Amino acid sequence: MMRLCFVTFMFLVHQITAEDGCASVCTCSDNVANCSYVEIGSIPHRDVFNNNLKMLDLTGNFIEHLTDNALVDYEGLQNLSFRNNYIRDVNRLAFAGLYSSLVHLDLTGNKIQTIFDDTFKRIPELKTLLLSNNSVATLERNSFGDPEHLQYLDLSLNYLSIILDGTFDRNQELQFLSLRHNEIQSVGEPTFKMLHNLRHLDLSHNKISSVQPEAFRSLSQLEWFSLSHNRIKEFYDNAFESLDYSSCL
Repeated sequence: MMRLCFVTFMFLVHQITAEDGCASVCTCSDNVANCSYVEIGSIPHRDVFNNNLKMLDLTGNFIEHLTDNALVDYEGLQNLSFRNNYIRDVNRLAFAGLYSSLVHLDLTGNKIQTIFDDTFKRIPELKTLLLSNNSVATLERNSFGDPEHLQYLDLSLNYLSIILDGTFDRNQELQFLSLRHNEIQSVGEPTFKMLHNLRHLDLSHNKISSVQPEAFRSLSQLEWFSLSHNRIKEFYDNAFESLDYSSCL
């Protein structure tokens, strides 16, 4: 009986058809396709949607892999959500085809472990990237180097223990950065040195025991800042010299 159910499920996954410019398992309105919580295990083929699709919501499904060229035909898509799937792997060419259009990407609540230095290389216009509640333990030095216009980055609820110097050097338009609930142990001066426009920085609920001199020197625009629930034993007098202390928690 269990085997029969599994075969039936797989059959349904592969029988996504088009009905009036919308995949049969989705609901569509204008240029938005809502395919959330419809128990699919793969990305629907582009030709089951109308030509003006701008937003695709695939929240709460059973997608496990973003393979090379999985979205190659989705040119023009601006907003894409894979929230609460089972994604473990994001291949290096997964976002090929979205080069000049995608501005919002939600990967919250998956099982991603590593962000490679060219994972987001093919979506340079990205402004919002949500990676909260994954299993990310490793960032390469240039993981976010190519979406230079990134403004909002959420890396909370992961397993990061170290942020390599230069990781955010090319993200000079970044305004919001959350690293709360990770395993970060220290903060050095080079970590945030290029984030001159940052307004929100959350480092709460980590394992930070020391803050190096001038660690936050470049953050003169900061409006909200938290280091709560850490293990800070020492910090230098000039570690917070550019901050308005009324914004710190």
